[in-house]
Parts: sequence; structure tokens; C-alpha cells
Amino acid sequence: MVRHVAIAVVALGVLTGCPPPRPSSEVPHPWGAKASAAHELPTDTIRIASFNIRVFGKAKRRKPEVMAILVDVVRKYDLVAIQEIKDASGDTPSAFLAAINARPGPDYAMVVSPRTGVTASSSSQEQYAYVYNPDTVVSLDAGALYPDPSDAFVREPWVARFKAADGNFSFVLLDIHTRPDAAVAEVGALHDAIAWARIRYADEDDFIALGDYNASCRYATVAQLDALELRGADYTWLVPDDADTNLAPSTCAYDRIVATSATRSDYAAAWGVDRAFTDEAVSDHWPVWADFFTHRDAPPR
Repeated sequence: MVRHVAIAVVALGVLTGCPPPRPSSEVPHPWGAKASAAHELPTDTIRIASFNIRVFGKAKRRKPEVMAILVDVVRKYDLVAIQEIKDASGDTPSAFLAAINARPGPDYAMVVSPRTGVTASSSSQEQYAYVYNPDTVVSLDAGALYPDPSDAFVREPWVARFKAADGNFSFVLLDIHTRPDAAVAEVGALHDAIAWARIRYADEDDFIALGDYNASCRYATVAQLDALELRGADYTWLVPDDADTNLAPSTCAYDRIVATSATRSDYAAAWGVDRAFTDEAVSDHWPVWADFFTHRDAPPR
């Protein structure tokens, strides 16, 4: 059953200090603007991130040093789409939220998916989660897994709607973790998932598909990606093909943020890869992020 979790936990111990700084952007924005190397988050934007926390379950929760880094990372952002929660008990999302909210600052909330990949092997089953700061982002529904009528995904995308707390920017997110050896086919099928989301949210025009696409290196070539409808004029790939989103020595743009064309006027022309850690005990992926304006007056479409 879909669970909408919003847990407030009293801060433990006597902790002082400021929240960790926002990550910096490192590479040119694919639509021509360049994000500053010392990019500050403007007050009229929100920062949305995607983070594959590799094999996030009980074993990782038992490592306080790892959990501390994960909490630091998440609290930098207004909303984080998380992939690869692997815990059959279902306890990890609420335990993670409790750890996040044990820190000083705003209490975050969470929208969690059911376990997906249930028709595949148990090792493929995962949950998605959206963790967000209710001071800056409002959840508009409990979310739903894409019904996947063509059985295109091992783990169906998790779809949910949000809006900026202070502004008129509303948006639908699709969180995805593709199977590496089927990455091209599953990335291509995101076009159909977005089409379904357009029907489900008929009054919405901003759709953002983000997650671990595995869309690089040996799993997907640029030519293969360019042949997909998801690379057409209706989509903006905010994290480009030459980004490096993994800790391995190879340069691979596995993690992506892709927005529909209507969202271009809401995009604040800044994205980045958050190299907040170097220990693969935390994850083998770095978070990727992009900024969006909270308010646009009659944006051009």
C-alpha cells in the first residue's frame, strides 16, 4: 500500500552549526547558459535532486558514519528523488526520515512507493522515495506506480505531483531506476510513462523524469539515446551525456534529469553533480541536481 510518511523527530543531543552548503555546478548548461562555479541558490528557486543510494537497507543503516553523510546530502536540497531502497521489511524509509529530522532545521517529509519489481527476482525489488522540505515544497498527492501495460520496466517509474510552497510552479516527477542491461529500452519507454502521466495529471504541463537511467558507457551509447523519442524536441536533458555521475574511474552519465519542453521556462539554467563524498560505502553514484523557478508570470510555452 502507498504510504505518505511525514514524521517529525525531536533533535537528539546538542548540535550546533549551519546546514551544509549547496553543491556547486561544474559544467555548461546544455541550453547555452552556464552555471557559475560558485552557484548560490536564488531565493526564487527550488533545487531538485536525484540520488541512487546503492543497496539502501538495514546494513547501510547500521553504519552511523554513512548515515550521517546521507543525511548531510539530503538536507542540502528542497526535494530529493531516491532510488534503490532495498529492504523487504519496509523500515528503511521511515528510519531514514527519522535520521534526517534528528538534525536541526526544518522537518522533512517523504512520499514512498510500494515495492516495485515484484514480478522479477527478489534482488530486483526496490522502493523509490521523494524526500522534501515542506517549507519550500508541497506534496499534492500520494503518488502512483506507472501501470506499465507493455511490461517495459523491471521497476516501474514512481510518479507524484508537487508544487513550490511559495510560488505557482507545480510539477510531476517520475523517478526511475532502469535495469542496466535494458537501459536503452527502459529509457525509451519513459516517453510512454510521461504520456500516461499527462493523462493522469491533465491540468499539469511540467513533467520531470529523473533517476538512475544507466544511460551511458557500456549500457547506452549516444547514438542509441539519440534514436529515442525521449531525445526529441519535447524534452530537455538537463544533465548532458558528458557528465560524470559515478565514483568509478570511468566518466559515465548514468544519472539524469529530463524535463518536458513546457518546463524550459521554469528551469533556472543551473544543474550540477554533487561530489559530496568519495567513499563507495555511501553510494557508487553522486547526486545530480537542477534548479527551477518557483514563480513565473504567464511563462511562454
